[in-house]
Amino acid sequence: MGGSVSTGVHSLIEPAVEGLPVLFGPVHDNSFEALRLIEAEAAFPVRDQTEIRNLLRKLLEDRSAREAAGARARRYVESQLGATEKCVEAIAEYL
Repeated sequence: MGGSVSTGVHSLIEPAVEGLPVLFGPVHDNSFEALRLIEAEAAFPVRDQTEIRNLLRKLLEDRSAREAAGARARRYVESQLGATEKCVEAIAEYL
């Protein structure tokens, strides 16, 4: 994902909701989603060209690993649905 080599990772939700495993560079501490997707084994941080090449090769060659990681990514996104409603309900208590 863009930005994850220098400034901070961009949105990870788009590939995750499509059921794709997510790869990004070492600069991802700015993203709550990155940390949660790593925990869910749906996203993979890489430090250098060798790591990204090896991981891409594995995911491209191992369809079941790729699909499993993508399914975990999609499940994570689906588990977070309804956040807007929860925020509105929390704010409404103070109005």
